[in-house]
Amino acid sequence: MQVFIPFPRLSSVRFLDNKRLGNQIYREAYLLIKGWWPNHPVSKMWKGHKRQLAVYCLFGLKELKARGFNYPKWLKFYWDIFNSTKPCKYPFWYGDERVHSSHRAALLFKNYEWYSQFGWKEEPKINYYWPVGGNQ
Repeated sequence: MQVFIPFPRLSSVRFLDNKRLGNQIYREAYLLIKGWWPNHPVSKMWKGHKRQLAVYCLFGLKELKARGFNYPKWLKFYWDIFNSTKPCKYPFWYGDERVHSSHRAALLFKNYEWYSQFGWKEEPKINYYWPVGGNQ
């Protein structure tokens, strides 16, 4: 479980391959609706930042549509969350290069063929940096 943010901008969801992009839209709904995995570092990282997570998913849906996929149900769902939550600051870890770099490395590991096109310099590996605990 991960909300992949390879760069410190929510629109960086557009870098994701189709499989991960679709999974982000689906899985983040469970974080927002049910609060699933409350003790997982991802849940802790996004706690109190529903609006930003909804914006991330809206960017993802826009990218999916550009790639020929359309999910109107999810579009309404995330707009409803956006419109029902107040603006707030980004999470404290947002912009921490250790987070974003660990996401790029993991993405390279998961699908080198797709992600190598971006010229990222990280070694392909899964070793997430969890700013809220969970680092090993």
